[in-house]
Amino acid sequence: DVTENRPSARYPQHAEAFAQNKKAAQIKLQELDASIKTQIAPLSDLGLIVYHDAYTYFEEAYGITVKTTVLDHHDASSGVNRIQMIRHLVDHGEVTCIAHEPQFDKKILNTIDPRQKLTRILMDPIGVSYPQGADQYSQMMHGLAESLSNCRQ
Repeated sequence: DVTENRPSARYPQHAEAFAQNKKAAQIKLQELDASIKTQIAPLSDLGLIVYHDAYTYFEEAYGITVKTTVLDHHDASSGVNRIQMIRHLVDHGEVTCIAHEPQFDKKILNTIDPRQKLTRILMDPIGVSYPQGADQYSQMMHGLAESLSNCRQ
């Protein structure tokens, strides 16, 4: 039974503290969401290339449109056809920004955009750039929003 596994069922003496912590966490998440929505709202028309499709929920939640991904599949390398398709987007001004991630080699950026027409940003969707702790998630989410804001500079 799922109810039996809840901390308040196992430790009823702490049920009130658990409820307060839950409410505080929900408020903090709502504030984080509102803050990111405000920061990202002006970026809805951004032409963005990312490495892989890790940003689907972020796109939907905040109205960002990723034009394409560098990788066809998370574990697949980019083939010649994909590179040509991305270069076409670059050459026709359909993208303005390309995001790389700390865990991937940046050499592919020069293959895709040899004349460096695109703004290059670092996005860390897994939080490796942030110290572990209670604020790691919010720091990571703010970091994604800040990186996207740099696409306009």
